[in-house]
Amino acid sequence: MELCGFSEDVKDQLYKVASVDLCSNTSGQILASLIMNPPKPGEESHELFLAEKEAILSSLARRAKALEDAFNSMEGVTCQKAEGAMYLFPRIKLLEKAIEAAKKASSSHRH
Repeated sequence: MELCGFSEDVKDQLYKVASVDLCSNTSGQILASLIMNPPKPGEESHELFLAEKEAILSSLARRAKALEDAFNSMEGVTCQKAEGAMYLFPRIKLLEKAIEAAKKASSSHRH
């Protein structure tokens, strides 16, 4: 983000607000620590951890696939599969009939 034409006090406050999103809250930090140091084989909660982790990851993968399929079923839209995260980047090709309709609407507003 770049701020132009603002006083330093205003810039400082806006950057502070924007920076809040750069660091997870305390609960998020604890959870990140737990996932980085999961229960080890032989520990009481190891099997439960593996089962819950697999269920969560499978659910995320199913939902990403459902959204990918929905995008790919749309006319003029293509989408690669999500890999490594839940991000999908659909490519939208404007249909010729949509372009013509926009041109027609634009020309009718000028007169």
